[in-house]
Amino acid sequence: MVDDGFTLCDLSVVPLKLSSFTSSFRKIVIPFFAVKCHPDPRVLLSLTSSPLPCGFDCASMEEIRAVPPFSSKKIIYANPQKSNQGIKFSLNRNVYNMTFDSEYELLKVASVAREMEEQREIGMILRLLVPDDHSKVPLGEKFGAPPEKAIELYNEMRENFDDVLTFIGISFHVGSGAHDPSSYKNAICIAKDVLLSLNAAVEIDNNNMRNGSSDYKPLWLLDIGGGFPGFDGGGADEGRFDTSVVTSSTYPLPPPPPPPGLTTKQIADAIFPTIESIVTNYGFTVVAEPGRFFVEAAFALCCRVYSVKFSKDAEDEAEYFISQGVDGVFKDVKLCNETFTPAALRVQEEGNGPDSFFADCIAADLIKATIRGPSGAANDVVCRDVLLPRLCVGDWLVFDRMGAYTTSIAGLGSKSSKIYLTK
Repeated sequence: MVDDGFTLCDLSVVPLKLSSFTSSFRKIVIPFFAVKCHPDPRVLLSLTSSPLPCGFDCASMEEIRAVPPFSSKKIIYANPQKSNQGIKFSLNRNVYNMTFDSEYELLKVASVAREMEEQREIGMILRLLVPDDHSKVPLGEKFGAPPEKAIELYNEMRENFDDVLTFIGISFHVGSGAHDPSSYKNAICIAKDVLLSLNAAVEIDNNNMRNGSSDYKPLWLLDIGGGFPGFDGGGADEGRFDTSVVTSSTYPLPPPPPPPGLTTKQIADAIFPTIESIVTNYGFTVVAEPGRFFVEAAFALCCRVYSVKFSKDAEDEAEYFISQGVDGVFKDVKLCNETFTPAALRVQEEGNGPDSFFADCIAADLIKATIRGPSGAANDVVCRDVLLPRLCVGDWLVFDRMGAYTTSIAGLGSKSSKIYLTK
C-alpha cells in the first residue's frame, strides 16, 4: 500500500560505484558485493552484467538463490557457521568456495561433501579474528579464529579432509562502519603473516611427501572483508537522490549532511601500498566484500505522514507519524546511533489533481519536528528536533541514501513498493 511508503532505486548509481571501487583500488582488488546488504534482483543483475570483475559474498541460502545462476562460480559462501542444508544447497548451486573458523566446520563441510560424493574440491577460506574496535558494529565476538590457530586448522584439514577440502585463503572483517584506515592496514598485515606461515607449512609438507603423492597447493586468496563507507569519495555519490542538489524543478531543500568522516577512497589510498606490495611480492589474489558502498546512495525512501500532532505549549513544535520505524527500516537508530534527516514533500490539490513539490525551507517557515514510527513503543523515534515545514496528513517525507541494510530487512523489497529509475 502507498501509505506504507515506497522506495526509489536509481540503477545508474550501481555501475558508477563499481567503476569507482575498481578505480580506487587500481584494479587489483576485486569486489564481492555483500548480498545481505540489499539482495535486489536488478541490482544483482546490474553487477553481473558489468564488464568489470565483480563477485558476490553470500551468507545464506536465500542470498545464494538471489544471485543469477550463471554467476554462481563468482560466489563466496562467506558464513563461517553454516547449516548442513546450506552447505548442500550451495554445492548443488556450484558454489565451491566458503569460509570457516573452526575444526567442527571443516568436519561438517567435509561430511556433506562426502555424502554427496562431490567430485570437486571445496575451497576453504579461514576467517581470522582481527581487532575491530574502530567499527560501529564489531563482529569479532561471533566469528573468527585467532591467527595462532591457523596452523592447527591447516593440519586438521590436511590430515583428515584433504580428499574433499583444500585450503585456499584467509579472510577477515574489521567490523561494519570502520572509521580508521589503520584498522584495515593492521588486519591485512596480520592476514599476510598467516598466509606466509601457512604456505611455509605447505612447502615443508610437499618436501616431505613420499610415495608419489600429489603436492598440496599453496594458499592464494586474501579477502579483506567489508565495512567500507557508503560515500565513495570518487564522484559516484552525486546520484539522483542527493538532497544537496537543487535544480530548477525543485524547491530549496534542507542543507546536505556534513561530509562523512571517512570515504572508501580515503581507505583505499591508505591501504593500497600494503596491498600492492602483497600482490607484487607474493602473487596473492585480493578481494573485498563491500555492501553499503554499492547501494546506499542508489535508494531513497518515501514515507507518507499518516498522523500529525502539534505541541500545545509551542506552536513551532510538531510530531509526524510514519509507517516505518526503528524496528525495521530505521533499525540503525538503535543499533549504531545512526541519524536520519528527511526532506519534506508537500501535496496540494491544485487544478485537476495533486501537485507535489519539495517544501520551501525558508527559516521562518520551519518548525522543530519529531518523526515517530508506527509501533506503540515510546522509543520508536526516527529523529528528533529536525527542522521541517508544517505538514499535514498525506504529505511525504523523503529519506535519502537508504539502500544499505534498510528496505531489504524491513520487507519493502516487493515489486509493488519499489520504483526503478534508469538513464
